[in-house]
Amino acid sequence: AAADMVRNWLRAFGPAATADITWWFGQTLGWVRRALVDIGAVEVDLHGSPGVALPDDLEIEPEPEPWVALLPGLDVTTMGWTGRDWYLHDLRAQVFDTRGNAGPTAWVDGRVVGGWRQTEDGRVEVQVIGDVSRDARKLLQRKGDELSEWLDGTRIRPRLACSVALRIASGTSLALPLPKPTRPRWSPTTTSAAKPKRLPPFTVLETRLIATSRSANSRS
Repeated sequence: AAADMVRNWLRAFGPAATADITWWFGQTLGWVRRALVDIGAVEVDLHGSPGVALPDDLEIEPEPEPWVALLPGLDVTTMGWTGRDWYLHDLRAQVFDTRGNAGPTAWVDGRVVGGWRQTEDGRVEVQVIGDVSRDARKLLQRKGDELSEWLDGTRIRPRLACSVALRIASGTSLALPLPKPTRPRWSPTTTSAAKPKRLPPFTVLETRLIATSRSANSRS
Protein backbone atom coordinates (compact mmCIF):
# COMPACT_ATOMS: atom_id res chain seq x y z
CA ALA A 1 0.00 0.00 0.00
CA ALA A 2 2.80 2.43 0.87
CA ALA A 3 4.53 1.78 -2.45
CA ASP A 4 1.31 2.40 -4.40
CA MET A 5 0.64 5.66 -2.56
CA VAL A 6 4.15 7.00 -3.09
CA ARG A 7 4.13 5.92 -6.74
CA ASN A 8 0.85 7.74 -7.35
CA TRP A 9 2.14 10.84 -5.55
CA LEU A 10 5.32 10.94 -7.64
CA ARG A 11 3.27 10.43 -10.79
CA ALA A 12 1.39 13.62 -9.99
CA PHE A 13 4.00 15.74 -8.19
CA GLY A 14 7.39 14.32 -9.12
CA PRO A 15 10.24 14.71 -9.45
CA ALA A 16 10.45 15.94 -5.88
CA ALA A 17 12.54 15.98 -2.74
CA THR A 18 12.18 13.15 -0.24
CA ALA A 19 11.20 15.75 2.35
CA ASP A 20 8.12 16.61 0.25
CA ILE A 21 6.95 12.98 0.32
CA THR A 22 7.61 12.65 4.04
CA TRP A 23 5.65 15.84 4.74
CA TRP A 24 2.72 14.93 2.48
CA PHE A 25 2.08 11.54 4.04
CA GLY A 26 3.08 12.49 7.58
CA GLN A 27 5.27 9.41 7.78
CA THR A 28 8.82 8.74 8.91
CA LEU A 29 11.80 9.02 6.61
CA GLY A 30 12.31 5.26 6.95
CA TRP A 31 8.75 4.59 5.74
CA VAL A 32 9.34 6.80 2.70
CA ARG A 33 12.71 5.28 1.88
CA ARG A 34 11.31 1.75 1.98
CA ALA A 35 8.51 2.76 -0.37
CA LEU A 36 10.99 4.42 -2.75
CA VAL A 37 13.07 1.26 -2.86
CA ASP A 38 9.97 -0.83 -3.56
CA ILE A 39 9.00 1.29 -6.58
CA GLY A 40 12.55 1.56 -7.91
CA ALA A 41 12.70 5.35 -7.63
CA VAL A 42 15.66 7.04 -9.30
CA GLU A 43 17.80 9.74 -7.70
CA VAL A 44 17.75 13.05 -9.60
CA ASP A 45 19.27 16.47 -9.17
CA LEU A 46 16.88 19.37 -8.46
CA HIS A 47 18.89 22.52 -9.06
CA GLY A 48 21.70 21.19 -6.89
CA SER A 49 19.44 19.50 -4.32
CA PRO A 50 18.75 15.74 -4.23
CA GLY A 51 15.40 14.46 -5.39
CA VAL A 52 13.65 11.33 -6.66
CA ALA A 53 11.61 10.41 -9.73
CA LEU A 54 9.86 7.35 -11.10
CA PRO A 55 12.06 5.17 -13.32
CA ASP A 56 9.68 5.58 -16.28
CA ASP A 57 9.51 9.37 -15.89
CA LEU A 58 13.01 10.40 -16.96
CA GLU A 59 12.34 11.63 -20.49
CA ILE A 60 13.11 15.21 -21.47
CA GLU A 61 9.85 17.12 -21.84
CA PRO A 62 9.33 20.04 -24.25
CA GLU A 63 8.83 23.52 -22.87
CA PRO A 64 5.08 24.07 -22.31
CA GLU A 65 3.13 26.81 -24.05
CA PRO A 66 2.38 29.94 -21.98
CA TRP A 67 -0.55 29.34 -19.63
CA VAL A 68 -2.50 30.95 -16.80
CA ALA A 69 -4.83 29.53 -14.16
CA LEU A 70 -7.06 30.60 -11.28
CA LEU A 71 -6.97 27.92 -8.59
CA PRO A 72 -9.28 27.65 -5.56
CA GLY A 73 -8.20 27.74 -1.95
CA LEU A 74 -6.63 24.53 -0.59
CA ASP A 75 -5.84 23.34 -4.12
CA VAL A 76 -3.28 20.53 -4.15
CA THR A 77 -1.30 22.29 -6.88
CA THR A 78 -0.55 25.12 -4.46
CA MET A 79 -0.11 22.87 -1.43
CA GLY A 80 1.54 19.80 -2.97
CA TRP A 81 5.09 20.41 -1.77
CA THR A 82 6.66 21.61 1.45
CA GLY A 83 9.51 23.26 -0.49
CA ARG A 84 7.58 25.97 -2.33
CA ASP A 85 10.06 28.71 -3.16
CA TRP A 86 10.35 27.60 -6.79
CA TYR A 87 6.76 28.65 -7.52
CA LEU A 88 5.99 31.07 -4.64
CA HIS A 89 9.23 33.08 -4.52
CA ASP A 90 8.57 35.72 -1.81
CA LEU A 91 4.77 35.33 -1.71
CA ARG A 92 4.40 32.61 0.93
CA ALA A 93 3.02 35.03 3.53
CA GLN A 94 0.56 36.45 0.98
CA VAL A 95 -0.71 33.03 -0.16
CA PHE A 96 -0.63 30.86 3.00
CA ASP A 97 -2.08 31.46 6.43
CA THR A 98 -0.16 30.67 9.62
CA ARG A 99 -1.45 27.07 9.60
CA GLY A 100 -0.15 26.37 6.10
CA ASN A 101 -3.49 26.62 4.26
CA ALA A 102 -3.47 28.28 0.85
CA GLY A 103 -6.08 30.73 -0.39
CA PRO A 104 -7.26 31.19 -4.02
CA THR A 105 -4.30 31.86 -6.30
CA ALA A 106 -3.50 33.22 -9.75
CA TRP A 107 -0.79 31.46 -11.76
CA VAL A 108 1.31 32.38 -14.79
CA ASP A 109 3.64 29.80 -16.37
CA GLY A 110 4.10 27.70 -13.26
CA ARG A 111 4.40 30.40 -10.58
CA VAL A 112 1.98 32.14 -8.27
CA VAL A 113 1.59 35.81 -9.20
CA GLY A 114 -1.42 36.85 -7.11
CA GLY A 115 -4.88 35.84 -5.95
CA TRP A 116 -8.56 36.19 -6.75
CA ARG A 117 -11.94 36.59 -5.07
CA GLN A 118 -15.59 37.13 -5.95
CA THR A 119 -17.56 40.33 -5.45
CA GLU A 120 -21.01 40.31 -3.86
CA ASP A 121 -22.59 39.92 -7.30
CA GLY A 122 -20.36 36.95 -8.13
CA ARG A 123 -17.87 38.65 -10.43
CA VAL A 124 -14.33 37.30 -10.22
CA GLU A 125 -11.64 39.87 -9.42
CA VAL A 126 -7.95 39.07 -9.94
CA GLN A 127 -5.09 40.82 -8.13
CA VAL A 128 -1.73 40.46 -9.89
CA ILE A 129 1.45 41.18 -7.95
CA GLY A 130 4.80 42.23 -9.35
CA ASP A 131 6.36 41.99 -12.77
CA VAL A 132 3.92 40.19 -15.05
CA SER A 133 3.69 40.84 -18.77
CA ARG A 134 0.77 42.73 -20.26
CA ASP A 135 -0.26 39.65 -22.22
CA ALA A 136 -0.30 37.54 -19.06
CA ARG A 137 -2.45 40.12 -17.28
CA LYS A 138 -4.91 40.08 -20.15
CA LEU A 139 -5.04 36.28 -20.09
CA LEU A 140 -5.70 36.27 -16.35
CA GLN A 141 -8.46 38.84 -16.73
CA ARG A 142 -9.97 36.79 -19.53
CA LYS A 143 -9.79 33.71 -17.30
CA GLY A 144 -11.56 35.64 -14.54
CA ASP A 145 -14.28 36.81 -16.95
CA GLU A 146 -14.78 33.26 -18.22
CA LEU A 147 -15.06 31.93 -14.68
CA SER A 148 -17.55 34.70 -13.78
CA GLU A 149 -19.68 33.81 -16.80
CA TRP A 150 -19.55 30.10 -16.10
CA LEU A 151 -20.47 30.53 -12.43
CA ASP A 152 -23.41 32.70 -13.51
CA GLY A 153 -23.82 34.38 -10.14
CA THR A 154 -23.00 31.33 -7.99
CA ARG A 155 -20.65 32.40 -5.23
CA ILE A 156 -17.86 30.19 -3.92
CA ARG A 157 -17.23 30.98 -0.28
CA PRO A 158 -13.77 29.64 0.60
CA ARG A 159 -13.10 28.72 4.20
CA LEU A 160 -10.05 30.97 4.03
CA ALA A 161 -8.71 33.66 1.72
CA CYS A 162 -5.09 34.52 1.14
CA SER A 163 -4.02 38.04 2.01
CA VAL A 164 -3.85 38.90 -1.68
CA ALA A 165 -7.60 38.31 -2.00
CA LEU A 166 -8.27 40.18 1.24
CA ARG A 167 -6.43 43.20 -0.13
CA ILE A 168 -8.54 43.04 -3.28
CA ALA A 169 -11.61 43.26 -1.07
CA SER A 170 -10.22 46.26 0.79
CA GLY A 171 -9.07 48.00 -2.38
CA THR A 172 -5.40 47.81 -1.41
CA SER A 173 -3.01 47.32 -4.32
CA LEU A 174 0.12 45.20 -4.06
CA ALA A 175 3.28 45.84 -6.02
CA LEU A 176 5.89 43.39 -4.81
CA PRO A 177 8.82 42.85 -7.19
CA LEU A 178 9.02 39.28 -8.41
CA PRO A 179 12.11 37.69 -9.94
CA LYS A 180 12.06 36.62 -13.54
CA PRO A 181 10.24 33.29 -13.86
CA THR A 182 12.62 30.34 -13.84
CA ARG A 183 11.37 26.84 -14.39
CA PRO A 184 12.82 24.35 -11.91
CA ARG A 185 15.03 22.00 -13.86
CA TRP A 186 16.15 18.56 -12.89
CA SER A 187 18.36 15.85 -14.25
CA PRO A 188 19.03 12.23 -13.40
CA THR A 189 22.26 12.14 -11.45
CA THR A 190 23.87 10.02 -14.16
CA THR A 191 22.97 12.26 -17.14
CA SER A 192 22.58 15.90 -18.08
CA ALA A 193 18.93 15.66 -19.14
CA ALA A 194 16.68 18.53 -18.06
CA LYS A 195 12.95 18.72 -17.60
CA PRO A 196 10.55 21.37 -16.22
CA LYS A 197 8.52 20.60 -13.15
CA ARG A 198 5.02 19.42 -13.98
CA LEU A 199 1.92 20.53 -12.21
CA PRO A 200 -1.11 18.31 -11.59
CA PRO A 201 -4.14 19.08 -13.77
CA PHE A 202 -6.07 22.01 -12.34
CA THR A 203 -9.22 22.04 -14.47
CA VAL A 204 -10.75 18.99 -12.77
CA LEU A 205 -9.94 20.39 -9.33
CA GLU A 206 -11.65 23.68 -10.12
CA THR A 207 -14.67 21.90 -11.56
CA ARG A 208 -15.08 19.63 -8.52
CA LEU A 209 -14.87 22.55 -6.10
CA ILE A 210 -17.40 24.61 -8.05
CA ALA A 211 -19.78 21.67 -8.47
CA THR A 212 -19.64 21.04 -4.72
CA SER A 213 -20.36 24.71 -4.03
CA ARG A 214 -23.35 24.71 -6.38
CA SER A 215 -24.72 21.55 -4.78
CA ALA A 216 -24.43 23.08 -1.33
CA ASN A 217 -26.15 26.28 -2.46
CA SER A 218 -29.02 24.32 -4.03
CA ARG A 219 -29.64 22.52 -0.73
CA SER A 220 -29.60 25.70 1.35
